Amino acid sequence: MAFHDVRNVVAGPFEQTGPEVDQNLEDVLDWLKRAEKELEETQCLEAEIERMKCFNWCPSWGWRYCLRKKVAKKTISIDKLLVSCNFPRVGHRAPLEGIEFFTSKDFMPNESSNFTFNEIIKALNTDGVNMIGLYGMPGVGKTTLAKEAGKHAKEQKLFDKVVMATMSQAPNLSKIQDKIAELLGLKFEASTKEGKAEELQRRFVGFLLDILSEGEAWALFKDTVGLKDVSLRLNDVAKEVASECNAIATIGKELKGASLDGWKAANKRLKDSRHLDNEEVSQGIYNCLKLSYDYLKGDNIRTCFLLCSLFPEDWDIDIESLVMFAIGHGLFSHIYLIEDLRREIREALRKLQEAGLLLRTDNDDDERYVSMHDVVRDFAHWITSTGKNIFMVKEGLMEWPISERCESHTAISFWNSKINIFPEKLEFPELKILIFTGKTLVEAAIAFVEGMKALRVLHLQDVIFSLEVLKFVTNLRTLCLVNCELENISSLGNLKNLEILAFSDTNIYELPEELVALRTDQFSP
Repeated sequence: MAFHDVRNVVAGPFEQTGPEVDQNLEDVLDWLKRAEKELEETQCLEAEIERMKCFNWCPSWGWRYCLRKKVAKKTISIDKLLVSCNFPRVGHRAPLEGIEFFTSKDFMPNESSNFTFNEIIKALNTDGVNMIGLYGMPGVGKTTLAKEAGKHAKEQKLFDKVVMATMSQAPNLSKIQDKIAELLGLKFEASTKEGKAEELQRRFVGFLLDILSEGEAWALFKDTVGLKDVSLRLNDVAKEVASECNAIATIGKELKGASLDGWKAANKRLKDSRHLDNEEVSQGIYNCLKLSYDYLKGDNIRTCFLLCSLFPEDWDIDIESLVMFAIGHGLFSHIYLIEDLRREIREALRKLQEAGLLLRTDNDDDERYVSMHDVVRDFAHWITSTGKNIFMVKEGLMEWPISERCESHTAISFWNSKINIFPEKLEFPELKILIFTGKTLVEAAIAFVEGMKALRVLHLQDVIFSLEVLKFVTNLRTLCLVNCELENISSLGNLKNLEILAFSDTNIYELPEELVALRTDQFSP
Protein backbone atom coordinates (compact mmCIF):
# COMPACT_ATOMS: atom_id res chain seq x y z
CA MET A 1 0.00 0.00 0.00
CA ALA A 2 1.38 3.43 -0.97
CA PHE A 3 2.24 5.89 1.79
CA HIS A 4 -0.54 8.31 0.88
CA ASP A 5 -3.04 5.40 0.95
CA VAL A 6 -1.91 4.52 4.47
CA ARG A 7 -2.33 8.14 5.50
CA ASN A 8 -5.89 8.18 4.08
CA VAL A 9 -6.81 5.03 6.02
CA VAL A 10 -5.61 6.54 9.29
CA ALA A 11 -7.18 9.95 8.64
CA GLY A 12 -10.51 8.63 7.34
CA PRO A 13 -12.37 8.46 10.67
CA PHE A 14 -11.33 12.04 11.53
CA GLU A 15 -12.44 13.46 8.21
CA GLN A 16 -15.80 11.64 8.36
CA THR A 17 -16.84 12.36 11.92
CA GLY A 18 -14.68 15.14 13.28
CA PRO A 19 -15.16 15.54 17.04
CA GLU A 20 -17.11 12.31 17.37
CA VAL A 21 -13.92 10.24 16.99
CA ASP A 22 -12.40 8.72 20.12
CA GLN A 23 -10.78 11.58 21.98
CA ASN A 24 -7.80 9.54 23.31
CA LEU A 25 -5.86 9.49 20.04
CA GLU A 26 -3.21 12.18 20.47
CA ASP A 27 -0.56 9.85 18.99
CA VAL A 28 -2.64 9.41 15.86
CA LEU A 29 -3.07 13.16 15.46
CA ASP A 30 0.68 13.70 15.86
CA TRP A 31 1.39 10.97 13.29
CA LEU A 32 -1.01 12.58 10.81
CA LYS A 33 0.73 15.96 11.16
CA ARG A 34 4.13 14.39 10.47
CA ALA A 35 2.68 12.39 7.57
CA GLU A 36 1.23 15.55 6.00
CA LYS A 37 4.62 17.25 6.27
CA GLU A 38 6.43 14.30 4.67
CA LEU A 39 3.92 14.18 1.82
CA GLU A 40 4.34 17.88 1.10
CA GLU A 41 8.15 17.62 1.06
CA THR A 42 8.01 14.51 -1.13
CA GLN A 43 5.71 16.26 -3.62
CA CYS A 44 8.14 19.21 -3.77
CA LEU A 45 11.02 16.83 -4.45
CA GLU A 46 9.08 15.06 -7.21
CA ALA A 47 8.19 18.42 -8.76
CA GLU A 48 11.85 19.44 -8.83
CA ILE A 49 12.82 16.22 -10.65
CA GLU A 50 10.01 16.64 -13.21
CA ARG A 51 11.03 20.22 -13.84
CA MET A 52 14.56 19.16 -14.77
CA LYS A 53 13.17 16.51 -17.13
CA CYS A 54 10.91 19.00 -18.92
CA PHE A 55 13.81 21.26 -19.82
CA ASN A 56 16.03 18.34 -20.91
CA TRP A 57 18.82 19.63 -18.75
CA CYS A 58 21.72 17.45 -17.84
CA PRO A 59 22.17 17.99 -14.11
CA SER A 60 25.62 18.25 -12.69
CA TRP A 61 27.11 15.43 -10.69
CA GLY A 62 26.91 17.60 -7.61
CA TRP A 63 23.18 18.22 -8.03
CA ARG A 64 22.53 14.52 -8.64
CA TYR A 65 24.51 13.61 -5.51
CA CYS A 66 22.47 16.05 -3.38
CA LEU A 67 19.24 14.74 -4.86
CA ARG A 68 20.23 11.14 -4.09
CA LYS A 69 20.91 12.07 -0.46
CA LYS A 70 17.53 13.84 -0.17
CA VAL A 71 15.68 10.83 -1.61
CA ALA A 72 17.52 8.42 0.70
CA LYS A 73 16.78 10.58 3.73
CA LYS A 74 13.12 10.91 2.74
CA THR A 75 12.83 7.15 2.23
CA ILE A 76 14.13 6.51 5.74
CA SER A 77 11.66 9.04 7.22
CA ILE A 78 8.71 7.51 5.39
CA ASP A 79 9.74 3.98 6.39
CA LYS A 80 9.80 5.06 10.03
CA LEU A 81 6.33 6.58 9.70
CA LEU A 82 4.97 3.42 8.09
CA VAL A 83 6.35 1.30 10.92
CA SER A 84 4.96 3.63 13.59
CA CYS A 85 1.43 3.75 12.13
CA ASN A 86 0.51 0.34 13.51
CA PHE A 87 -1.89 1.78 16.09
CA PRO A 88 -3.85 -0.67 18.26
CA ARG A 89 -7.14 1.06 17.54
CA VAL A 90 -8.28 3.76 15.17
CA GLY A 91 -12.02 4.09 14.79
CA HIS A 92 -15.19 6.03 15.08
CA ARG A 93 -18.78 5.29 15.87
CA ALA A 94 -20.73 3.58 13.16
CA PRO A 95 -23.27 6.04 11.71
CA LEU A 96 -26.73 5.60 13.19
CA GLU A 97 -29.42 4.25 10.92
CA GLY A 98 -31.83 6.96 11.97
CA ILE A 99 -35.62 6.61 11.82
CA GLU A 100 -37.23 5.14 8.73
CA PHE A 101 -40.42 7.00 7.83
CA PHE A 102 -43.19 5.33 5.88
CA THR A 103 -46.31 6.88 4.45
CA SER A 104 -49.05 6.45 7.03
CA LYS A 105 -52.18 4.66 5.86
CA ASP A 106 -54.11 7.19 7.95
CA PHE A 107 -52.72 10.19 6.05
CA MET A 108 -55.36 11.66 3.76
CA PRO A 109 -54.28 14.76 1.82
CA ASN A 110 -56.89 17.52 1.82
CA GLU A 111 -56.96 21.28 1.56
CA SER A 112 -56.26 21.89 5.26
CA SER A 113 -53.48 19.34 5.66
CA ASN A 114 -51.87 20.23 2.32
CA PHE A 115 -51.68 23.91 3.24
CA THR A 116 -50.11 23.16 6.63
CA PHE A 117 -47.77 20.57 5.10
CA ASN A 118 -46.52 23.10 2.55
CA GLU A 119 -45.99 25.69 5.29
CA ILE A 120 -43.93 23.18 7.28
CA ILE A 121 -41.78 22.30 4.27
CA LYS A 122 -41.32 25.99 3.55
CA ALA A 123 -40.14 26.55 7.12
CA LEU A 124 -37.81 23.56 6.88
CA ASN A 125 -36.13 25.20 3.91
CA THR A 126 -35.73 28.54 5.72
CA ASP A 127 -32.30 29.30 7.15
CA GLY A 128 -32.28 29.96 10.88
CA VAL A 129 -35.43 27.96 11.69
CA ASN A 130 -34.41 25.26 14.15
CA MET A 131 -37.79 24.27 15.56
CA ILE A 132 -41.34 24.17 14.18
CA GLY A 133 -44.44 23.84 16.35
CA LEU A 134 -47.58 22.13 15.10
CA TYR A 135 -50.70 22.52 17.21
CA GLY A 136 -54.40 21.82 16.91
CA MET A 137 -57.33 19.88 18.37
CA PRO A 138 -56.78 16.25 19.42
CA GLY A 139 -57.29 13.73 16.65
CA VAL A 140 -56.91 16.07 13.64
CA GLY A 141 -53.71 14.37 12.53
CA LYS A 142 -50.78 16.32 14.01
CA THR A 143 -48.57 13.27 14.56
CA THR A 144 -49.43 11.79 11.17
CA LEU A 145 -48.61 15.07 9.45
CA ALA A 146 -45.35 15.37 11.37
CA LYS A 147 -44.33 11.90 10.19
CA GLU A 148 -45.16 12.83 6.60
CA ALA A 149 -43.03 15.96 6.92
CA GLY A 150 -40.19 13.86 8.35
CA LYS A 151 -40.49 11.40 5.46
CA HIS A 152 -40.40 14.24 2.93
CA ALA A 153 -37.43 15.90 4.64
CA LYS A 154 -35.48 12.66 4.53
CA GLU A 155 -36.36 11.90 0.90
CA GLN A 156 -35.41 15.42 -0.21
CA LYS A 157 -32.21 15.28 1.88
CA LEU A 158 -33.13 18.50 3.68
CA PHE A 159 -31.40 17.10 6.76
CA ASP A 160 -28.83 14.43 7.45
CA LYS A 161 -30.85 13.09 10.38
CA VAL A 162 -34.57 12.95 11.16
CA VAL A 163 -35.54 11.84 14.68
CA MET A 164 -38.74 11.74 16.73
CA ALA A 165 -39.27 12.16 20.48
CA THR A 166 -42.42 12.42 22.61
CA MET A 167 -43.16 15.52 24.70
CA SER A 168 -45.73 15.22 27.50
CA GLN A 169 -47.44 18.00 29.44
CA ALA A 170 -44.98 17.44 32.29
CA PRO A 171 -41.90 16.47 30.28
CA ASN A 172 -38.65 15.08 31.62
CA LEU A 173 -36.48 17.54 29.68
CA SER A 174 -33.17 15.92 30.53
CA LYS A 175 -34.41 12.53 29.35
CA ILE A 176 -35.72 14.03 26.09
CA GLN A 177 -32.45 15.86 25.50
CA ASP A 178 -30.50 12.66 26.06
CA LYS A 179 -32.76 10.71 23.70
CA ILE A 180 -32.37 13.26 20.90
CA ALA A 181 -28.62 13.38 21.43
CA GLU A 182 -28.43 9.58 21.35
CA LEU A 183 -30.40 9.36 18.11
CA LEU A 184 -28.12 11.97 16.56
CA GLY A 185 -24.95 10.34 17.84
CA LEU A 186 -23.99 13.40 19.87
CA LYS A 187 -22.27 13.78 23.21
CA PHE A 188 -23.21 16.56 25.61
CA GLU A 189 -20.39 18.42 27.27
CA ALA A 190 -22.81 19.78 29.87
CA SER A 191 -24.57 17.61 32.45
CA THR A 192 -27.35 20.01 33.48
CA LYS A 193 -30.61 20.64 31.65
CA GLU A 194 -29.66 24.28 31.19
CA GLY A 195 -26.27 23.40 29.76
CA LYS A 196 -27.76 20.88 27.37
CA ALA A 197 -30.38 23.42 26.32
CA GLU A 198 -27.68 25.89 25.36
CA GLU A 199 -26.02 23.24 23.23
CA LEU A 200 -29.29 22.44 21.47
CA GLN A 201 -30.03 26.15 20.72
CA ARG A 202 -33.41 26.32 19.14
CA ARG A 203 -36.02 28.80 18.00
CA PHE A 204 -39.73 28.27 17.68
CA VAL A 205 -42.13 28.73 14.76
CA GLY A 206 -45.77 27.63 15.12
CA PHE A 207 -48.43 26.51 12.67
CA LEU A 208 -52.06 25.69 13.38
CA LEU A 209 -53.36 22.49 11.83
CA ASP A 210 -56.80 23.87 11.16
CA ILE A 211 -60.05 22.07 11.84
CA LEU A 212 -61.17 20.01 8.86
CA SER A 213 -64.04 21.36 6.84
CA GLU A 214 -67.33 19.47 7.06
CA GLY A 215 -66.69 17.80 3.71
CA GLU A 216 -63.12 16.84 4.61
CA ALA A 217 -64.21 15.46 7.99
CA TRP A 218 -66.93 13.35 6.36
CA ALA A 219 -64.47 12.05 3.75
CA LEU A 220 -62.00 11.02 6.49
CA PHE A 221 -64.75 9.40 8.56
CA LYS A 222 -66.19 7.54 5.56
CA ASP A 223 -62.76 6.25 4.56
CA THR A 224 -62.08 5.05 8.12
CA VAL A 225 -65.40 3.22 8.28
CA GLY A 226 -65.06 1.83 4.75
CA LEU A 227 -68.45 3.10 3.56
CA LYS A 228 -68.59 2.00 -0.07
CA ASP A 229 -71.57 0.78 -2.06
CA VAL A 230 -73.98 1.14 0.87
CA SER A 231 -77.65 2.08 0.82
CA LEU A 232 -78.69 5.72 0.89
CA ARG A 233 -80.46 5.14 4.22
CA LEU A 234 -77.32 3.74 5.87
CA ASN A 235 -75.27 6.55 4.35
CA ASP A 236 -77.66 9.15 5.82
CA VAL A 237 -77.55 7.57 9.30
CA ALA A 238 -73.75 7.40 9.08
CA LYS A 239 -73.69 11.13 8.32
CA GLU A 240 -75.78 11.77 11.44
CA VAL A 241 -73.37 9.71 13.53
CA ALA A 242 -70.39 11.58 12.06
CA SER A 243 -72.07 14.86 12.93
CA GLU A 244 -72.84 13.74 16.49
CA CYS A 245 -69.29 12.55 17.18
CA ASN A 246 -67.52 15.32 15.24
CA ALA A 247 -66.27 12.67 12.77
CA ILE A 248 -63.86 11.21 15.31
CA ALA A 249 -62.07 8.39 13.51
CA THR A 250 -62.07 6.15 16.60
CA ILE A 251 -65.87 5.89 16.41
CA GLY A 252 -65.62 5.03 12.73
CA LYS A 253 -63.28 2.12 13.44
CA GLU A 254 -65.79 0.63 15.88
CA LEU A 255 -68.66 0.83 13.37
CA LYS A 256 -66.74 -0.61 10.44
CA GLY A 257 -68.92 -3.27 8.83
CA ALA A 258 -71.93 -2.51 11.06
CA SER A 259 -75.47 -3.04 9.80
CA LEU A 260 -78.09 -0.32 9.49
CA ASP A 261 -79.48 -1.31 12.91
CA GLY A 262 -76.00 -1.03 14.39
CA TRP A 263 -75.61 2.48 13.01
CA LYS A 264 -79.05 3.47 14.32
CA ALA A 265 -78.21 2.13 17.79
CA ALA A 266 -74.93 4.06 17.84
CA ASN A 267 -76.69 7.23 16.72
CA LYS A 268 -79.26 6.91 19.52
CA ARG A 269 -76.59 6.29 22.16
CA LEU A 270 -74.61 9.34 21.05
CA LYS A 271 -77.71 11.52 21.21
CA ASP A 272 -78.68 10.13 24.61
CA SER A 273 -75.16 10.80 25.92
CA ARG A 274 -75.79 14.54 25.61
CA HIS A 275 -77.75 14.31 28.83
CA LEU A 276 -74.77 13.00 30.82
CA ASP A 277 -73.10 15.31 33.31
CA ASN A 278 -70.09 16.27 31.20
CA GLU A 279 -70.21 20.05 30.76
CA GLU A 280 -66.45 20.23 31.21
CA VAL A 281 -65.78 17.81 28.37
CA SER A 282 -64.93 19.74 25.21
CA GLN A 283 -67.15 18.97 22.20
CA GLY A 284 -68.43 15.73 23.74
CA ILE A 285 -65.19 13.89 22.91
CA TYR A 286 -65.41 11.73 26.03
CA ASN A 287 -68.92 10.61 25.17
CA CYS A 288 -67.74 9.57 21.72
CA LEU A 289 -64.84 7.63 23.20
CA LYS A 290 -67.29 6.10 25.67
CA LEU A 291 -69.11 4.58 22.71
CA SER A 292 -65.88 2.91 21.55
CA TYR A 293 -65.22 1.76 25.11
CA ASP A 294 -68.71 0.25 25.40
CA TYR A 295 -68.21 -1.62 22.12
CA LEU A 296 -65.27 -3.51 23.63
CA LYS A 297 -66.28 -7.12 24.12
CA GLY A 298 -65.82 -8.35 27.67
CA ASP A 299 -64.81 -6.93 31.03
CA ASN A 300 -61.26 -8.26 30.71
CA ILE A 301 -60.39 -6.11 27.70
CA ARG A 302 -62.04 -3.05 29.28
CA THR A 303 -60.06 -3.56 32.49
CA CYS A 304 -56.88 -4.03 30.46
CA PHE A 305 -57.57 -0.66 28.81
CA LEU A 306 -58.09 1.01 32.19
CA LEU A 307 -54.88 -0.53 33.57
CA CYS A 308 -52.97 1.20 30.76
CA SER A 309 -54.11 4.53 32.19
CA LEU A 310 -52.16 3.85 35.40
CA PHE A 311 -48.91 4.74 33.62
CA PRO A 312 -47.60 8.30 33.18
CA GLU A 313 -48.50 10.43 30.18
CA ASP A 314 -46.71 9.48 26.94
CA TRP A 315 -45.26 6.41 28.63
CA ASP A 316 -44.13 3.38 26.64
CA ILE A 317 -46.30 0.78 28.36
CA ASP A 318 -44.51 -2.56 28.46
CA ILE A 319 -46.52 -5.73 28.18
CA GLU A 320 -44.65 -7.46 31.02
CA SER A 321 -45.80 -4.83 33.51
CA LEU A 322 -49.37 -5.25 32.29
CA VAL A 323 -49.05 -9.01 32.75
CA MET A 324 -47.93 -8.54 36.36
CA PHE A 325 -50.75 -6.09 37.08
CA ALA A 326 -53.31 -8.27 35.30
CA ILE A 327 -52.42 -11.35 37.34
CA GLY A 328 -52.58 -9.35 40.52
CA HIS A 329 -55.90 -7.79 39.56
CA GLY A 330 -57.39 -11.16 38.68
CA LEU A 331 -57.83 -10.67 34.93
CA PHE A 332 -58.42 -13.79 32.85
CA SER A 333 -58.81 -15.77 36.06
CA HIS A 334 -59.65 -18.92 34.08
CA ILE A 335 -56.07 -19.02 32.71
CA TYR A 336 -53.41 -20.73 34.82
CA LEU A 337 -50.24 -20.58 32.69
CA ILE A 338 -48.39 -17.26 32.55
CA GLU A 339 -47.49 -17.70 28.87
CA ASP A 340 -51.17 -18.21 28.00
CA LEU A 341 -52.03 -15.07 29.96
CA ARG A 342 -49.30 -13.15 28.12
CA ARG A 343 -50.90 -14.16 24.81
CA GLU A 344 -54.32 -13.01 26.04
CA ILE A 345 -52.88 -9.63 27.05
CA ARG A 346 -51.23 -9.22 23.65
CA GLU A 347 -54.50 -10.05 21.92
CA ALA A 348 -56.38 -7.56 24.11
CA LEU A 349 -53.85 -4.85 23.27
CA ARG A 350 -54.18 -5.64 19.57
CA LYS A 351 -57.96 -5.21 19.76
CA LEU A 352 -57.54 -1.94 21.67
CA GLN A 353 -55.22 -0.69 18.93
CA GLU A 354 -57.74 -1.70 16.27
CA ALA A 355 -60.37 0.25 18.21
CA GLY A 356 -58.12 3.32 18.18
CA LEU A 357 -57.87 3.38 21.97
CA LEU A 358 -54.18 2.46 22.06
CA LEU A 359 -51.28 3.33 19.79
CA ARG A 360 -48.03 1.79 18.73
CA THR A 361 -44.92 3.41 20.15
CA ASP A 362 -42.54 5.53 18.05
CA ASN A 363 -40.70 2.31 17.28
CA ASP A 364 -43.46 0.53 15.37
CA ASP A 365 -41.45 -2.69 15.10
CA ASP A 366 -41.19 -3.14 18.88
CA GLU A 367 -44.30 -5.09 19.88
CA ARG A 368 -43.28 -5.20 23.54
CA TYR A 369 -44.75 -1.73 24.13
CA VAL A 370 -47.89 0.28 23.43
CA SER A 371 -48.80 3.88 24.17
CA MET A 372 -51.95 5.83 24.98
CA HIS A 373 -52.90 9.20 23.50
CA ASP A 374 -53.17 11.87 26.18
CA VAL A 375 -56.84 12.54 25.32
CA VAL A 376 -57.68 8.83 25.55
CA ARG A 377 -55.78 8.63 28.84
CA ASP A 378 -57.80 11.55 30.21
CA PHE A 379 -60.95 9.74 29.06
CA ALA A 380 -59.88 6.60 30.97
CA HIS A 381 -59.38 8.73 34.07
CA TRP A 382 -62.84 10.19 33.49
CA ILE A 383 -64.26 6.66 33.40
CA THR A 384 -62.50 5.76 36.66
CA SER A 385 -63.39 8.99 38.46
CA THR A 386 -66.87 7.81 39.43
CA GLY A 387 -68.70 4.59 40.13
CA LYS A 388 -67.74 1.53 42.09
CA ASN A 389 -64.08 1.46 41.01
CA ILE A 390 -62.11 4.70 41.31
CA PHE A 391 -58.52 5.23 40.17
CA MET A 392 -56.17 7.97 41.39
CA VAL A 393 -53.17 8.67 39.11
CA LYS A 394 -50.74 11.47 40.00
CA GLU A 395 -47.23 12.53 39.06
CA GLY A 396 -44.67 14.62 40.93
CA LEU A 397 -46.62 14.87 44.21
CA MET A 398 -44.95 16.71 47.10
CA GLU A 399 -47.15 15.15 49.80
CA TRP A 400 -49.68 12.36 50.11
CA PRO A 401 -53.11 13.64 48.99
CA ILE A 402 -56.07 13.62 51.31
CA SER A 403 -59.05 12.04 49.55
CA GLU A 404 -62.64 12.27 50.72
CA ARG A 405 -63.57 9.05 48.89
CA CYS A 406 -60.68 6.83 49.88
CA GLU A 407 -63.03 3.98 50.70
CA SER A 408 -63.90 3.60 46.98
CA HIS A 409 -60.43 3.71 45.43
CA THR A 410 -59.41 0.43 43.82
CA ALA A 411 -56.15 1.63 42.20
CA ILE A 412 -53.60 4.31 43.15
CA SER A 413 -50.63 5.18 40.95
CA PHE A 414 -48.07 7.84 41.97
CA TRP A 415 -45.08 8.40 39.66
CA ASN A 416 -41.90 10.42 40.24
CA SER A 417 -43.23 11.45 43.63
CA LYS A 418 -41.31 13.82 45.87
CA ILE A 419 -43.14 12.73 49.01
CA ASN A 420 -40.63 12.64 51.86
CA ILE A 421 -42.65 10.67 54.40
CA PHE A 422 -45.46 8.15 54.06
CA PRO A 423 -48.50 8.57 56.31
CA GLU A 424 -48.51 6.36 59.39
CA LYS A 425 -51.61 4.52 58.24
CA LEU A 426 -53.75 4.70 55.10
CA GLU A 427 -57.35 3.50 55.05
CA PHE A 428 -58.17 2.15 51.59
CA PRO A 429 -60.32 -0.94 52.25
CA GLU A 430 -61.14 -1.54 48.54
CA LEU A 431 -57.67 -0.81 47.14
CA LYS A 432 -56.38 -3.57 44.85
CA ILE A 433 -53.42 -1.85 43.13
CA LEU A 434 -50.81 0.48 44.65
CA ILE A 435 -47.98 1.83 42.46
CA PHE A 436 -45.49 4.25 43.97
CA THR A 437 -42.24 5.50 42.42
CA GLY A 438 -40.12 8.19 44.02
CA LYS A 439 -37.60 10.70 42.73
CA THR A 440 -35.30 9.76 45.62
CA LEU A 441 -35.39 7.13 48.34
CA VAL A 442 -38.29 7.68 50.73
CA GLU A 443 -38.92 5.87 54.00
CA ALA A 444 -42.27 4.16 54.49
CA ALA A 445 -43.94 3.81 57.86
CA ILE A 446 -44.14 0.23 59.04
CA ALA A 447 -47.95 0.25 59.08
CA PHE A 448 -48.64 2.29 55.94
CA VAL A 449 -50.50 -0.59 54.22
CA GLU A 450 -52.34 -1.79 57.31
CA GLY A 451 -55.61 -0.34 56.03
CA MET A 452 -55.29 -2.01 52.59
CA LYS A 453 -56.63 -5.47 53.34
CA ALA A 454 -57.77 -6.06 49.74
CA LEU A 455 -54.43 -5.11 48.14
CA ARG A 456 -53.44 -7.52 45.34
CA VAL A 457 -50.71 -5.57 43.47
CA LEU A 458 -47.88 -3.63 45.14
CA HIS A 459 -45.25 -1.93 42.96
CA LEU A 460 -42.67 0.17 44.82
CA GLN A 461 -39.63 2.01 43.50
CA ASP A 462 -37.04 4.00 45.47
CA VAL A 463 -38.59 3.16 48.85
CA ILE A 464 -36.96 2.21 52.16
CA PHE A 465 -39.23 -0.06 54.16
CA SER A 466 -39.51 -3.20 56.21
CA LEU A 467 -41.18 -6.20 54.61
CA GLU A 468 -42.84 -6.73 57.96
CA VAL A 469 -45.60 -4.45 56.61
CA LEU A 470 -46.65 -7.27 54.29
CA LYS A 471 -48.24 -9.13 57.19
CA PHE A 472 -51.20 -6.79 56.71
CA VAL A 473 -51.70 -7.66 53.00
CA THR A 474 -51.76 -11.45 52.92
CA ASN A 475 -54.02 -11.35 49.84
CA LEU A 476 -51.17 -9.89 47.75
CA ARG A 477 -50.74 -11.55 44.32
CA THR A 478 -48.03 -9.38 42.69
CA LEU A 479 -45.05 -7.77 44.45
CA CYS A 480 -42.58 -5.72 42.38
CA LEU A 481 -39.67 -3.91 44.07
CA VAL A 482 -37.32 -1.61 42.13
CA ASN A 483 -34.27 0.06 43.70
CA CYS A 484 -35.60 -0.45 47.22
CA GLU A 485 -33.80 -0.87 50.53
CA LEU A 486 -35.44 -3.74 52.38
CA GLU A 487 -35.53 -5.09 55.90
CA ASN A 488 -36.96 -8.34 57.28
CA ILE A 489 -36.85 -10.31 54.03
CA SER A 490 -38.12 -13.37 55.87
CA SER A 491 -41.55 -11.72 56.14
CA LEU A 492 -42.15 -12.70 52.51
CA GLY A 493 -43.07 -16.10 53.86
CA ASN A 494 -46.40 -14.63 55.02
CA LEU A 495 -47.52 -14.11 51.41
CA LYS A 496 -49.09 -17.50 50.79
CA ASN A 497 -51.15 -16.20 47.83
CA LEU A 498 -48.24 -14.51 46.02
CA GLU A 499 -48.07 -15.38 42.32
CA ILE A 500 -45.48 -12.93 40.95
CA LEU A 501 -42.40 -11.70 42.79
CA ALA A 502 -40.00 -9.36 40.94
CA PHE A 503 -36.86 -7.61 42.20
CA SER A 504 -34.84 -5.08 40.20
CA ASP A 505 -31.81 -3.10 41.42
CA THR A 506 -32.68 -4.18 44.95
CA ASN A 507 -29.94 -5.67 47.10
CA ILE A 508 -30.73 -9.04 48.64
CA TYR A 509 -27.77 -10.47 50.54
CA GLU A 510 -29.30 -13.82 51.34
CA LEU A 511 -32.38 -15.81 50.43
CA PRO A 512 -34.28 -16.92 53.53
CA GLU A 513 -35.94 -20.31 53.66
CA GLU A 514 -39.34 -18.62 53.63
CA LEU A 515 -38.58 -17.08 50.23
CA VAL A 516 -37.32 -20.33 48.73
CA ALA A 517 -40.49 -22.06 49.89
CA LEU A 518 -42.76 -19.63 48.01
CA ARG A 519 -44.46 -21.10 44.96
CA THR A 520 -44.52 -18.19 42.51
CA ASP A 521 -45.14 -17.99 38.79
CA GLN A 522 -42.13 -15.76 38.29
CA PHE A 523 -39.13 -14.82 40.38
CA SER A 524 -36.70 -12.18 39.05
CA PRO A 525 -33.70 -11.61 41.37
